[in-house]
Amino acid sequence: MKSILQASVLLFFAMISMNSQSAMIDASEVVYGGSSVQVLSNATITSSGSDGFWTNGTAFCAFAPDSSCEQDWSIDFADNISNLFMTSMGVSTGDSVTVSAFLDGSLLGSQIVTTAAIFDFSSFGILDRIEFDDNSTAAGIGWQNITFDVVSDVPAPAPLALLVLGLFGLGVTRRTV
Repeated sequence: MKSILQASVLLFFAMISMNSQSAMIDASEVVYGGSSVQVLSNATITSSGSDGFWTNGTAFCAFAPDSSCEQDWSIDFADNISNLFMTSMGVSTGDSVTVSAFLDGSLLGSQIVTTAAIFDFSSFGILDRIEFDDNSTAAGIGWQNITFDVVSDVPAPAPLALLVLGLFGLGVTRRTV
Protein backbone atom coordinates (compact mmCIF):
# COMPACT_ATOMS: atom_id res chain seq x y z
CA MET A 1 0.00 0.00 0.00
CA LYS A 2 2.86 2.38 0.82
CA SER A 3 4.33 2.01 -2.69
CA ILE A 4 0.92 2.69 -4.27
CA LEU A 5 0.59 5.86 -2.22
CA GLN A 6 4.10 6.97 -3.18
CA ALA A 7 3.37 6.33 -6.86
CA SER A 8 0.10 8.28 -6.57
CA VAL A 9 1.89 11.26 -5.01
CA LEU A 10 4.51 11.24 -7.79
CA LEU A 11 1.79 11.04 -10.42
CA PHE A 12 -0.04 13.94 -8.79
CA PHE A 13 3.02 16.20 -8.90
CA ALA A 14 3.74 15.21 -12.50
CA MET A 15 0.20 16.22 -13.47
CA ILE A 16 0.33 19.61 -11.76
CA SER A 17 3.67 20.43 -13.34
CA MET A 18 3.91 22.78 -16.25
CA ASN A 19 1.58 22.79 -19.23
CA SER A 20 2.73 24.57 -22.36
CA GLN A 21 1.31 26.03 -25.55
CA SER A 22 3.27 26.78 -28.74
CA ALA A 23 3.61 30.43 -29.76
CA MET A 24 5.76 32.77 -31.83
CA ILE A 25 6.75 36.42 -32.14
CA ASP A 26 4.73 37.79 -35.06
CA ALA A 27 7.15 40.02 -36.99
CA SER A 28 4.21 41.65 -38.80
CA GLU A 29 3.33 43.35 -35.48
CA VAL A 30 6.68 45.18 -35.43
CA VAL A 31 6.40 48.77 -36.68
CA TYR A 32 9.18 49.85 -39.08
CA GLY A 33 11.10 52.72 -37.46
CA GLY A 34 8.57 53.72 -34.85
CA SER A 35 9.21 53.54 -31.15
CA SER A 36 12.22 51.91 -29.50
CA VAL A 37 9.74 50.10 -27.22
CA GLN A 38 7.04 48.11 -28.98
CA VAL A 39 4.39 46.04 -27.23
CA LEU A 40 3.44 42.97 -29.27
CA SER A 41 0.69 40.45 -28.53
CA ASN A 42 2.95 38.15 -26.46
CA ALA A 43 6.11 40.17 -25.77
CA THR A 44 7.63 43.63 -25.55
CA ILE A 45 10.67 44.41 -27.69
CA THR A 46 13.00 47.19 -26.61
CA SER A 47 15.90 48.73 -28.53
CA SER A 48 18.71 50.34 -26.54
CA GLY A 49 18.77 53.12 -29.16
CA SER A 50 16.13 55.58 -30.27
CA ASP A 51 15.90 54.56 -33.93
CA GLY A 52 13.29 51.83 -33.50
CA PHE A 53 13.19 48.61 -35.50
CA TRP A 54 13.61 47.44 -39.08
CA THR A 55 11.14 44.86 -40.37
CA ASN A 56 10.06 43.34 -43.65
CA GLY A 57 7.01 41.70 -42.08
CA THR A 58 8.67 38.32 -41.52
CA ALA A 59 11.98 39.32 -39.88
CA PHE A 60 13.17 42.23 -37.75
CA CYS A 61 16.11 43.80 -35.93
CA ALA A 62 16.87 46.91 -33.89
CA PHE A 63 18.01 49.90 -35.96
CA ALA A 64 21.34 51.56 -35.20
CA PRO A 65 21.85 55.27 -36.06
CA ASP A 66 23.52 54.27 -39.37
CA SER A 67 20.40 52.20 -40.34
CA SER A 68 22.21 48.90 -39.79
CA CYS A 69 20.97 46.09 -37.54
CA GLU A 70 23.78 46.65 -35.04
CA GLN A 71 21.74 47.95 -32.11
CA ASP A 72 21.43 46.04 -28.81
CA TRP A 73 17.87 45.06 -27.96
CA SER A 74 15.76 42.72 -25.86
CA ILE A 75 12.55 40.72 -25.78
CA ASP A 76 10.52 40.58 -22.55
CA PHE A 77 7.98 37.80 -22.91
CA ALA A 78 4.49 38.30 -21.49
CA ASP A 79 4.72 34.86 -19.82
CA ASN A 80 7.50 32.46 -18.92
CA ILE A 81 8.60 30.46 -21.96
CA SER A 82 10.65 27.38 -22.84
CA ASN A 83 11.88 25.63 -26.00
CA LEU A 84 13.01 28.86 -27.67
CA PHE A 85 14.11 28.59 -31.31
CA MET A 86 14.93 31.42 -33.71
CA THR A 87 16.53 31.95 -37.08
CA SER A 88 19.25 34.49 -37.78
CA MET A 89 19.34 36.00 -41.27
CA GLY A 90 21.33 38.50 -43.31
CA VAL A 91 24.56 37.52 -41.56
CA SER A 92 27.83 38.80 -43.05
CA THR A 93 31.48 38.22 -42.15
CA GLY A 94 32.12 40.23 -38.99
CA ASP A 95 28.59 39.94 -37.60
CA SER A 96 28.39 38.69 -34.02
CA VAL A 97 25.55 38.84 -31.50
CA THR A 98 25.60 37.43 -27.98
CA VAL A 99 22.12 36.20 -27.08
CA SER A 100 21.58 35.92 -23.31
CA ALA A 101 18.61 34.29 -21.55
CA PHE A 102 17.21 35.43 -18.20
CA LEU A 103 14.59 34.33 -15.70
CA ASP A 104 13.53 36.82 -13.02
CA GLY A 105 16.69 38.86 -13.68
CA SER A 106 19.09 35.92 -13.28
CA LEU A 107 21.32 35.03 -16.23
CA LEU A 108 20.65 31.46 -17.39
CA GLY A 109 23.20 31.34 -20.20
CA SER A 110 24.45 32.92 -23.41
CA GLN A 111 25.15 31.87 -26.97
CA ILE A 112 27.20 33.73 -29.57
CA VAL A 113 25.59 33.88 -33.02
CA THR A 114 27.87 34.46 -36.04
CA THR A 115 26.10 32.52 -38.80
CA ALA A 116 22.73 32.41 -40.51
CA ALA A 117 21.03 29.35 -39.05
CA ILE A 118 18.25 28.08 -36.81
CA PHE A 119 19.35 28.37 -33.20
CA ASP A 120 18.05 26.16 -30.41
CA PHE A 121 17.98 27.91 -27.05
CA SER A 122 15.90 25.21 -25.34
CA SER A 123 18.86 24.24 -23.14
CA PHE A 124 18.30 27.51 -21.24
CA GLY A 125 15.09 26.00 -19.80
CA ILE A 126 12.35 28.34 -18.63
CA LEU A 127 13.03 32.03 -19.27
CA ASP A 128 11.21 35.35 -19.44
CA ARG A 129 13.70 37.63 -21.24
CA ILE A 130 16.38 37.46 -23.92
CA GLU A 131 18.93 40.16 -24.70
CA PHE A 132 20.80 40.68 -27.96
CA ASP A 133 24.25 42.26 -27.45
CA ASP A 134 25.41 43.16 -30.95
CA ASN A 135 29.17 43.24 -31.48
CA SER A 136 29.00 43.25 -35.27
CA THR A 137 31.47 45.01 -37.52
CA ALA A 138 29.30 44.36 -40.58
CA ALA A 139 25.59 45.22 -41.02
CA GLY A 140 24.25 43.22 -38.05
CA ILE A 141 21.86 40.30 -37.81
CA GLY A 142 18.12 40.11 -38.45
CA TRP A 143 15.87 37.59 -36.71
CA GLN A 144 12.84 35.59 -37.82
CA ASN A 145 10.80 32.52 -36.87
CA ILE A 146 11.10 33.14 -33.12
CA THR A 147 9.09 30.24 -31.71
CA PHE A 148 8.63 29.03 -28.13
CA ASP A 149 6.29 27.35 -25.70
CA VAL A 150 4.36 29.48 -23.23
CA VAL A 151 4.69 27.81 -19.82
CA SER A 152 2.00 27.82 -17.14
CA ASP A 153 1.84 26.14 -13.74
CA VAL A 154 -1.85 25.41 -14.00
CA PRO A 155 -2.83 21.82 -13.19
CA ALA A 156 -4.69 19.89 -15.84
CA PRO A 157 -8.20 19.45 -14.38
CA ALA A 158 -9.17 16.10 -15.96
CA PRO A 159 -6.09 14.14 -14.83
CA LEU A 160 -6.41 15.64 -11.37
CA ALA A 161 -10.01 14.42 -11.13
CA LEU A 162 -8.92 10.98 -12.34
CA LEU A 163 -6.23 10.84 -9.68
CA VAL A 164 -8.72 11.68 -6.94
CA LEU A 165 -11.15 9.03 -8.24
CA GLY A 166 -8.32 6.47 -8.40
CA LEU A 167 -7.28 7.17 -4.81
CA PHE A 168 -10.91 6.92 -3.70
CA GLY A 169 -11.21 3.59 -5.56
CA LEU A 170 -8.08 2.30 -3.83
CA GLY A 171 -9.58 3.21 -0.47
CA VAL A 172 -12.88 1.46 -1.25
CA THR A 173 -11.08 -1.62 -2.59
CA ARG A 174 -8.88 -1.85 0.47
CA ARG A 175 -11.87 -1.71 2.85
CA THR A 176 -13.85 -4.39 1.01
CA VAL A 177 -11.00 -6.90 0.69
